[in-house]
Amino acid sequence: MKRLLPSALLSASLLLVFRCSDDSNPIVSGEKEIVAIDLSGNPGVSEIIHEPNNVITIVLAYGSTTVLTPAIEVSANATIHPASGESVDLSQPVIYTVTAEDGSHQEYILQTRETPPACLPTELPATSENAVMHIFYTADNLTSVVHYISNFAGKAMYDSSLYSYTNKQLMRIDYYSEGIIQLYQIFTYEEDRIREHEYAFMNNKYVPYRAQTYYLTKNRITSVCAVDKFFHPYGVIDTVTYMYDTRGNVAGATHYRGKTSEVAYRIDYAHDDKINPYRIARLPDSAIIFFSPETHSRNNITRETVIVPSQGTAEVTNYTYTYSPDGYPLSRTTGVVSPQPLRYQCR
Repeated sequence: MKRLLPSALLSASLLLVFRCSDDSNPIVSGEKEIVAIDLSGNPGVSEIIHEPNNVITIVLAYGSTTVLTPAIEVSANATIHPASGESVDLSQPVIYTVTAEDGSHQEYILQTRETPPACLPTELPATSENAVMHIFYTADNLTSVVHYISNFAGKAMYDSSLYSYTNKQLMRIDYYSEGIIQLYQIFTYEEDRIREHEYAFMNNKYVPYRAQTYYLTKNRITSVCAVDKFFHPYGVIDTVTYMYDTRGNVAGATHYRGKTSEVAYRIDYAHDDKINPYRIARLPDSAIIFFSPETHSRNNITRETVIVPSQGTAEVTNYTYTYSPDGYPLSRTTGVVSPQPLRYQCR
């Protein structure tokens, strides 16, 4: 004889079976974390630091390439952009976005930081000054004083230059000759530009001489506008735009006539892959032109090609170097000029 289940119990059993088998609304994950970063195989990486506010800092040996290929592990079922294993240029901070399975997302900032250089340059060529720069530093390893010693017949343009800082930021340079400040530069800083004003000693007083504005994109100088206040007080005399390669070197500089779009000339640069001592000292190889391709670039210029479109000409200057085993230039030869030594103080 069959035993029938009470109708109420039967209904409850059917409901339980239905609910247990209902997967029309599965649970999805909201996890969106960077779990691990693998940079093995990337040269120069010494440490990975997970900092507050989802900032990840990759510490590099000085002069190492900032083009890296991080392998990044994220939360289960999450995705990341740029993708894991994709090469990225981290010379400037890069935003990575991790998207969870439920569509929510979290941004992370990957950035690089260099370790201090092992050596500080103490003697560098100053090509346009026909001189050698003897460099002295502050306790914070910032350039403090530069003495210019003539290499050839005649005299260097300046005897010395003195650098002044506030909170490690350059504020002023005084250029001395025969014990008198012949010219000085004042620097002011804004979010997207650096302003430089030059004053020259003329007729027993200092007069505005030249002004330059350096425009920044992600803390990198991409263009410069120069005004000669003494000889051309009402007009822009030079506008320059800079292009960079993937290693952080200035690959080209295009100079325009005043405010026009007419190209006066263009300079293309080639570089080696060694440490640039001018970048360490934050010095160009010429006085006055403080922010120059030598200062910007991570590596050393090996070829400089000046192209004048209106004349259809190109003038090429080649630079050759000898190096120490750890990649510091020990001598530089420019064209037919005899090799010029570069010297350092190392830790």
